[in-house]
Amino acid sequence: MPLQAEEEMRAIRTLCGEYAEEDIFNMDETGLFWRQAPSSGLATKARPGKKKDKNRISVVCCCNFTGSQRFTLWIIGKAARPYALRNVNIEALGIRWRSNKKAWMNTIIMNEWL
Repeated sequence: MPLQAEEEMRAIRTLCGEYAEEDIFNMDETGLFWRQAPSSGLATKARPGKKKDKNRISVVCCCNFTGSQRFTLWIIGKAARPYALRNVNIEALGIRWRSNKKAWMNTIIMNEWL
């Protein structure tokens, strides 16, 4: 590890040491390409393929260091109200649904999350 990275990690550990483990949280988002087929298989010969489906949703997860506090999952999709969930109470599923054109986290959604 380069010297600068080690110094930065030392500084982060020092800063985190001032807080209780229960008070340190991590939030991250990940993309889920829910309609994309596997990129590899058991075939021994190359086969002509088709374009990968780029339909995605973003999933936002957050919990504290010990895992004792987990925030509600936020799902960000393209549709304001997904057709497949038209008669479903989304809040009862334990998630929060948000939407935008690209299904990405943006400033507006981040500010609402905070």
